[in-house]
Amino acid sequence: MRSWILFVYLGYLLSALAIYAQSNRLDQLIAEHPDEAEYYFLRGREYLLRDGNFVAAITDFSSAIERDGWYFEAYLFRAIAYFESGEKLEAKKDAFKARSIKEEDARLNAILGIIFMNERNYYRAADFFTRQIQLDPDNSQAYANRAWALLMIPGYSEMALQDYTEALNKDPQNISVFYNQTEPLLLLERYEEAEESLSQAIHLQPSNSRFYFKRALIRLRMQDYERALADNLQVLRLMNEEEIPMIIATLVNITDIYLRLHKWDLALYYSDITLELSLGESYAAYVNRGLALIGVWASNPDLDESHREELENEILQMFDLALQKGFPSAIYLKRRIPDAIKNRHQVDDSSF
Repeated sequence: MRSWILFVYLGYLLSALAIYAQSNRLDQLIAEHPDEAEYYFLRGREYLLRDGNFVAAITDFSSAIERDGWYFEAYLFRAIAYFESGEKLEAKKDAFKARSIKEEDARLNAILGIIFMNERNYYRAADFFTRQIQLDPDNSQAYANRAWALLMIPGYSEMALQDYTEALNKDPQNISVFYNQTEPLLLLERYEEAEESLSQAIHLQPSNSRFYFKRALIRLRMQDYERALADNLQVLRLMNEEEIPMIIATLVNITDIYLRLHKWDLALYYSDITLELSLGESYAAYVNRGLALIGVWASNPDLDESHREELENEILQMFDLALQKGFPSAIYLKRRIPDAIKNRHQVDDSSF
């Protein structure tokens, strides 16, 4: 969640060089001038932006406020620190206190918008982001912020897309906008444009595995299986071994593609890898393995009776394990089982 600090605030702050130039002197200045609010604020800002030390930042901002109860910047930055540390109510109090001191600040309205986004009050969030735009009309991220809020309101996808377009007009290199605007494009079923937007993001940041992951999903919707597969394989190349959840999700997607291509052996291979990596906890892998086994069963009508029964039992076992691990729809699984297997094994509504 720290990314929103960087997007919203760094354009307004002193350069990093100016901050670092003061850093070695602030402790000394506070010791020499213990009643000076500004020095506590400056040190708190360093703790927040340079170190991510929210507790120390809050302590220093509080010291600044004790010495100057109308210190707008101290309330503003303490609101950020509180929000980042999870104390959302305190963040909201500080943001509104800052607003009572000075409403006409784009950063403050961005913070209030984010706070109301967190509360899922999307209309109120959009209002604050609109105010941010009014106060800072050249800020690309301000339009992206409002698009984020509008996207959460049913029926506002077109308006969200207009804001993303304006954000790119203000900053054609805004990578996050290329990535995020795929959401309204997908809702509007404009898949080719969504794919192109992800391709622009990849062009600007070719090492970002999330971009390939999402473009693969879009290409899957477009039934462009070969290129979706290529994107998923690129995701695996870019990720490190610590990103286990995303690796598992990518393996599930690869398995799904091979199922659609009726490549049962490869679907089984990747579902087995997924189960191994997830320590047997991925319900999607059990579902995919069951579907691949159904493909094997259907494409081999000449199997002898013992092998056929063994295969059918394994199919039912995979679906049963999927439900045990949290797969939400027994009805879906039942519908995927061929009638011949249902009849032979007396599969009914109570079977799962």
